[in-house]
Amino acid sequence: MSGAKPATLYHVSPAGRRKAILREGLSPAAEPSYPELERRGVYLWPERDSAWLWTGEQPGEKDVWAVDVSGLEALPDPAIQGACYVPHGIPPARLELLHRSVRRDPH
Repeated sequence: MSGAKPATLYHVSPAGRRKAILREGLSPAAEPSYPELERRGVYLWPERDSAWLWTGEQPGEKDVWAVDVSGLEALPDPAIQGACYVPHGIPPARLELLHRSVRRDPH
């Protein structure tokens, strides 16, 4: 990510985690969800569509979250163009649920 850092980045998560995220916020997974995610952290994307596209062919219902990263250090992931991550949890006060239960079918 170059130039001015955006104050809002985007995250996609399984809809089944919605209640926990609203209660506890986002936290780094103990194991990455995708093999490409080498760094431990909450992965974020500069655009809503790029966050959504990252889910690829994974089936299931997904939620798209806007994340206020002002004052947080969002580190670029050099292995994944456009991706960045926050190496610690993000509290629910910084989150806004944009899309609920968007189904991603495998075909």
